[in-house]
Amino acid sequence: MRGPKFPKSLNPSQIFKAMMVSFFRNPIQNNIPEVECSIEEISLVIKKDEYSIKETQERIRACSSKDERQKIKAYMLPYFTPSGLFSVRKKDGLIQHSGFICIDIDDLDSDLMDKINLKEIEKDIILYFISPSGNGYKVIMRIDHDTFSQEENYNSCIKYLSHKLDLSKSYFDKACKDVARACYVSFDPNAYFNSEYNTVPTIDKILNDSGIEEVISNNKEMTISPIQRIGKIDVSHKHDHSNFIKLCSLAVQSVGEYKKGNRHNFIVKLSSLSNKLGVDKKVLKSYCEQMFFDHPETLRKNDIFSLENELFKIIDDIYSRYSGDFNTWESSLEDIPMLDEDIYKKLPRNIERLLAFTEGKQKDVLFLSIMTVLSNWMPKVRGKYDDVMLGANLYSIIMAPPSAGKGIMNLASVLCGTIDDSLRDSYLECLAEYEKELEEWNNLETFPRPPRPQKPLQQRFIVAANVSNTALINAMKNNKNFALIIESEIDSLCNALGNKDWGNFTDNLRKCFHHEPISCLRKTNDEEIKLRKTYLSLLLSGTKNQVKRLFPSAENGFFSRFMFYVMPLDLEWKNVFDEKNICLDDFFEGQAIHFQGHLAPFFETSAITEENRILFEWTKEQKNSFNATFSKRQNELFFQYGAEILASVRRLGIIQFRLSMILCVLRLIDESDAKLNSIEKIVCKDIDFDIAESTVNTLIYHTLEVFNVVSGTKKNKFLSKKRDEWFDSLPTEFTRKNAMDLANHHGIKEKTAENYLSNFINEGKLKRPSYGHYEKK
Repeated sequence: MRGPKFPKSLNPSQIFKAMMVSFFRNPIQNNIPEVECSIEEISLVIKKDEYSIKETQERIRACSSKDERQKIKAYMLPYFTPSGLFSVRKKDGLIQHSGFICIDIDDLDSDLMDKINLKEIEKDIILYFISPSGNGYKVIMRIDHDTFSQEENYNSCIKYLSHKLDLSKSYFDKACKDVARACYVSFDPNAYFNSEYNTVPTIDKILNDSGIEEVISNNKEMTISPIQRIGKIDVSHKHDHSNFIKLCSLAVQSVGEYKKGNRHNFIVKLSSLSNKLGVDKKVLKSYCEQMFFDHPETLRKNDIFSLENELFKIIDDIYSRYSGDFNTWESSLEDIPMLDEDIYKKLPRNIERLLAFTEGKQKDVLFLSIMTVLSNWMPKVRGKYDDVMLGANLYSIIMAPPSAGKGIMNLASVLCGTIDDSLRDSYLECLAEYEKELEEWNNLETFPRPPRPQKPLQQRFIVAANVSNTALINAMKNNKNFALIIESEIDSLCNALGNKDWGNFTDNLRKCFHHEPISCLRKTNDEEIKLRKTYLSLLLSGTKNQVKRLFPSAENGFFSRFMFYVMPLDLEWKNVFDEKNICLDDFFEGQAIHFQGHLAPFFETSAITEENRILFEWTKEQKNSFNATFSKRQNELFFQYGAEILASVRRLGIIQFRLSMILCVLRLIDESDAKLNSIEKIVCKDIDFDIAESTVNTLIYHTLEVFNVVSGTKKNKFLSKKRDEWFDSLPTEFTRKNAMDLANHHGIKEKTAENYLSNFINEGKLKRPSYGHYEKK
């Protein structure tokens, strides 16, 4: 094949020698240039079809095999070296650098090909055209090769193009870092050439003027800092940059920041999380390169963390060794938020002491377990909610894989030890007295005899979970209508509920949550046991499958009565011989004595009446805040999950009310100098209202996770509805500030709005003529 016949109208004397390139005839093995030519001459060759490039190109695009396509290109297509003139096509054969670099954008599907809009940035480009394969672009840009290396210029171009085009770095060919990189000639009649190419600024100046460096720097700082997230990873858009940010945050929370001494651990954790989410390895490497290639901790003097030889090898190793974990995120629970750490700084001191030796999700589990146990310890305290008097009783479930650490909840049961012992000792004492009286009664010879002595009722603070309906009601009757069930294996309760002889009593458990009457009929003497008011607390834990067994459906109302906390499996080995200088069992046994004494004014083993109960209430401001929050929350979750979720949302309101009740009683014990026996009314303090509200704000995400496990429901129309309403409200032309102001009006957070803008561009709904400015298409 002969070299191209360039138009005679072009005067070589008018071409800058420094902007010339070498043209080579095929095949690719030919590394001796055919002719020198200008970039403008190259653009004309691409727009014409004088050498049957179109015919070869159609053959390439019709070929399904990537390897076969590559062979055809290598054998049939001429090529040129965009970065300069060469005596022979190799690095040390460079005669004169052209001041250009060619960036290959590869492997785009048809949607991305349609969505990418290079027209927006034509003023910064020398030449671009569609590649011979038809699934990418060749983009030639001007660079300052005297000041910056070829690789530095390449990185700057990728940084600019990936940001402007909202395109992952995984689509950019890294081989373009090679100054002797060949570029195949394509046929593209619509190829763009900038006729003022000699005045186009170099990429370093473009970056400085665009402000992109600052945007990327801000993103980098936000990603590496430990941030308090709300919400979950968006599994339906695995490759979104917002997900990468969240994964980095999770890695920070788990193993610490990306810094010297911890860089390897951080990348291992990030790779593991990304693998589970199903992030393509190529995409992860691209994001990591963007984030870390010029990060200060990567470029430490005398201790550089090589991307190619260290970071990327870690990613390859994790994806290879744990290939079975790929795309298993739905069974991973690591992205569900923990309780806000700030609440632990505001708790009453008597609870703060109990949590001092735990951290992370184990601290959350212990806190919620203690709240549940103590909810059964103050039956005298009642508050008016929705025109009904409610006690403090809570139903709680800790859902976690085996050996995840949920057993920490059993420490809460240790707090009940002294009161359980006290009730048992009192019963044994009464029983001994009864047996003595019975013996005396049996020995009486006088008639008629006085009434037979009554056997004392055995009261139990904790009732076993593997109990029949009749036994549970009888135990509550003996306890004057209250009881606490603690069970670390949900199966025990499931077996009791499934026992045909005992009867399924989930209906009675549902009633107890609202203190409704329950009853049963004894078969032996046809005696009816009826409780007019019931005060039951439940603390359970189990695996996902056990939870699904307990709740075959989320619709029958039993599910909605629980507050849920979901724990992931921590893969790190725990030092089981860690010297804490304390035995937690002993410590909690000591605290149990403290609680029994201080909670005595709120505990009653006889019947509770209006005369001896203590009234709890919120302030007017707290009520207004609560109603506004839950009104908005209910509407949002209804659109997101449908009517099935409403019962859970509404009962989370009751749970918040009860949590604040418990906290207020505990704070009163901590701070009050008054005689607690004389208290008739408790008004909720703002600090306890805020703690309860923050706790429920987090528990919502845990509830939704379990709701999805039980019902299989996924998010539906809410998010897209809110996004579309925001898009419709945007004017035809607008700035980023306009968009963020309207997003705030629609209740959309700034980061989410930025992601939506990128998605709108990818979807072809928006274009960005300049940085920070948008136009609807």
